[in-house]
Amino acid sequence: MSDLEKKQQIARENGRKSHGPITPEGKKRSSLNGITHGLASKCVVLAIESQEAYDGLLSAYRAEWHPASLTESNLVTAMVNSYWRLCRIWSMETALFDSETFTEKEAFEAAWSNHHPAMRAMDAMASVDYMAPGTLDILQRYEVRYEGLYRSSRINS
Repeated sequence: MSDLEKKQQIARENGRKSHGPITPEGKKRSSLNGITHGLASKCVVLAIESQEAYDGLLSAYRAEWHPASLTESNLVTAMVNSYWRLCRIWSMETALFDSETFTEKEAFEAAWSNHHPAMRAMDAMASVDYMAPGTLDILQRYEVRYEGLYRSSRINS
């Protein structure tokens, strides 16, 4: 039996022993397992976001597109949901790079005499990619996903 097969066998045995969380705290924590970044959540407006801002955006889109049927109304809602999530992704990217830029400011300035904004942004991006591998890939994957949904909703409306 190979090392991989042994690890798989152990994982299967451990999986059979587990019956999930038992305490109310464990169950609540487990229910949030799928919510890591809010980019694929069933809830469009996260608790930290403004429901009023979302409602205003939806109203503005409805006023612009004048949906005349349930299907058109659903397409407008899909468009707004996609755009709302795109804005979240853009905000997350901005916050990620701003945070990293401020965190690594002294090290960057000590290492480089060129303080060009593009150079600083690249340094922040490289640092994020090193410290949290896959984060930028996740953001890009969801950005492409929601951009496609947004565009396809607009085409169909």
